[in-house]
Amino acid sequence: MVEGANSAAQTMPQEQQTRGRHAARRKKDKGGLARSSLLMAVGTVVSRATGLIRQVLQAAALGTCQSYQVMYQATLLV
Repeated sequence: MVEGANSAAQTMPQEQQTRGRHAARRKKDKGGLARSSLLMAVGTVVSRATGLIRQVLQAAALGTCQSYQVMYQATLLV
């Protein structure tokens, strides 16, 4: 049995021999670290931009300077 299996394995291409026994190997992507770094940088920029938009909308809804001054003065009076 072992001899028959070896002869069959020798006639099959390497790709077919490992197909059933092992998980398929991923092809190495060029620039994996650079791609990951770029993705993180883009995510950070998007996060910062949406945070800025949120702050601007909150300032427009709540007011900017007057409400802070009123709260500051109210705490001093107490």
